Amino acid sequence: MAGGKLVDAESGILAKALPYLREAAQDVRRPDALRGREFTVVDSSGYVATDREFAFSGISRKQLEDMKELRAPLGTWPEQWRAAVTELRQALKDEGITDADMRLKGTSAKFYSGDPAKRFPQTEDELRSMAAEAHRLISGSHRLPRIEDVVAAYRQAGFATDGPKPAVAFFDSRYKLGLSKWPSDYDFQLCSDTLAERFEAYWRANRTLGLYTKGDWYNPYLLDRVAPGLDRWVGRWEKTWGRWVSIATYGRPYLGRTTRPGDWVVIQ
Repeated sequence: MAGGKLVDAESGILAKALPYLREAAQDVRRPDALRGREFTVVDSSGYVATDREFAFSGISRKQLEDMKELRAPLGTWPEQWRAAVTELRQALKDEGITDADMRLKGTSAKFYSGDPAKRFPQTEDELRSMAAEAHRLISGSHRLPRIEDVVAAYRQAGFATDGPKPAVAFFDSRYKLGLSKWPSDYDFQLCSDTLAERFEAYWRANRTLGLYTKGDWYNPYLLDRVAPGLDRWVGRWEKTWGRWVSIATYGRPYLGRTTRPGDWVVIQ
C-alpha cells in the first residue's frame, strides 16, 4: 500500500473531490458542525458519538450522512465509491465469479468497531499500556517519546477527562492516536462457492501456504493465484484510497451465519 496518505490513481480524481473535501474541512473546524443531525452513531456499550469523536476522526456531517445512507463509506466519497464498485463488478465478472455476495464491514461502514476486543482507552494509564505494546519493537530511549506523543494526542482531543468515552475503537482512532501505523482499512466479506473451490483446489495442488488465516477465511495471500483480476482491483484501490483493502473470502454457507440487519451489501 502506498503509505498512509491518499494517492490518486487517475488524473482528475482529486479535482472532483476538492469541493467535497472543502466541505469536510469546514465541518470539522466548526464546533457545532454536527449538532442537529437526525441520526446517531452508537457503540456496543450504548455510548453515543459526539462532535469530539467525529472531529478526531476528521469526519464531516456530509460523510456521516453518506455512510448512514450507504452512499459511500468513511474515507471516500460517493462518486469514487461508485467507480470502485463498478470496477469490482467487472473484476468478478472477468474472473467468472457469478455467485458473489460481498459486504462491507468494519469502521468505514459503521464508524465504531464491532469487535469488543478493540478497546478505546478509558484512562491515560490504560493508554500508556496500549502505547507501550504498540511500540514494543522500538528501543527504550525512543519508545518513551512515542508514548508521550500518544498521550498528548489523547489529551488534545479531549479524551483525558473523567466523562464518558467510547468503549471501542472508531474510524481512524488508533491511527490518529499513534497506536497503529496505518489508517482504518476497508474490510470486505466475500462469500462465493466458486472462489472457495478455487482456493481449495489451489491449496491441494500446491500446499505452499496455509489455506486459512485469522480463523476460517481463506488466506488472502493466495488471492493473486486464484483470482488475479480481483487481486489487481485490491491493489489499485489500496493505492487510490491510501488504506489497506481486506477481502475475507468464505464459501456461501458462511453467509447464513453472519448476515445481520443493516449489513452494507456491496454486491449480491
